Amino acid sequence: MAHRITWSSTPPEFDKAVFMSCDAGMLLPSCYLGHQILAMERERDFDVILCVTDRSIIPEPLLDIGIRYLEVEPGMVFEDLPNSELITPAAYLRLVVIDLLKDDYHRLLYVDGDIVLRRPGLGELLAAPMEHAVYAAPDAADFRADKTYEHYTGPLGLKPEFFYRNSGVLLVDSKAAAETKVMQRVLDYAQANHEKLVHHDQSALNGALKDDLGLLSLRWNFQVIEPLMEWVDRIDPVLLHFVGRQKPWRAPEGSIRHVYRRGYDTFFIDHGVSLPAPPARISKSSKSARLARIPGKIWRYLTNPAKALRAKKQWQDETGFEQFEINETRLQAILDAKQAL
Repeated sequence: MAHRITWSSTPPEFDKAVFMSCDAGMLLPSCYLGHQILAMERERDFDVILCVTDRSIIPEPLLDIGIRYLEVEPGMVFEDLPNSELITPAAYLRLVVIDLLKDDYHRLLYVDGDIVLRRPGLGELLAAPMEHAVYAAPDAADFRADKTYEHYTGPLGLKPEFFYRNSGVLLVDSKAAAETKVMQRVLDYAQANHEKLVHHDQSALNGALKDDLGLLSLRWNFQVIEPLMEWVDRIDPVLLHFVGRQKPWRAPEGSIRHVYRRGYDTFFIDHGVSLPAPPARISKSSKSARLARIPGKIWRYLTNPAKALRAKKQWQDETGFEQFEINETRLQAILDAKQAL
């Protein structure tokens, strides 16, 4: 069954778009981000889109806030691909949506729903000249001093000089992506390499595209983690990405994310909506996906068991995600990369 758009709340207005795709668990934060973009980008020349597989999950009060909603029939079962309670099967939906939107938009910017717009500037990125079909910013793990990123770059066969990308923000040249079948390559890689997808869709993106993946500056995907916060003024990010388990809409007082919670709370109250219960800590991965990841785990323990054990403990600990030293040489190389947009 081919993927297709089954419903659109409004027709396209511009030929560029910022889009999100999500399931019910991330719907309200994604709506907040869309609302925020519409409010702050006052001279925008792009649409703001939110894609779902079931339009009934969209609360009626949010249907008229300026977002273009799309209902998508993906044409494949994402549940069979590696996923978890944090990275659900909906993470793969963006790959299908990029292909579906190619006729309406020549330039697309995908953003995760756990992102906040810090300042206007998305129009600048959407207008930037592109030499690659897809661009993404480095993942914070890439410049960890303990080289934990090798935990999931190793299975992908990436070169040490390669900047491992985060899939939370993707800039896409729709025509070039369609001509080179970029998104299909990523999906094919994901389906054929379950054991290598330590970081799920993100691993598939890096593994499938490698050097064909353009580099975005961290100002377009600044991952909010404690060790990186001292670099905020220098990088001056446009988008703040709240990676990890602790999201700003549930952030406890005193955390670095709590300052952003008020915006979410106000939006939810003003529109008469409330967040669903937080996800259970038990993985919702399908049995086949969990089994498929076993070879990758074995590979990591065989190549460096001590590091694998440290990584497992650190990534399972919510606060441990925040506690690491930055490899400043590596980070500086990222900031100095001339090819970055």
